[in-house]
Amino acid sequence: MSANPALVKLGEVPMDTKDTNSLTLEQELRLRATADTIDKMSLEQTRHMLKDMMRQAMIRDNLYKAIIKKNWGLESTTPPNH
Repeated sequence: MSANPALVKLGEVPMDTKDTNSLTLEQELRLRATADTIDKMSLEQTRHMLKDMMRQAMIRDNLYKAIIKKNWGLESTTPPNH
């Protein structure tokens, strides 16, 4: 196995990236429904939605980072600003 030891916790098998780079059928349907909704929005509504989605993605990233740090024994599970 040629995994980078810094990225894999001792004794664990790395995740296959092909599974993380593709969408499930449910996700594809959800994406299509969101795309259809966006197509019906005004430019102002679309901008607002994009800003909100970016904020949510950043919060999710912070949560993932906190969980990883906790599981690797680097830091507490409390996300930033909490």
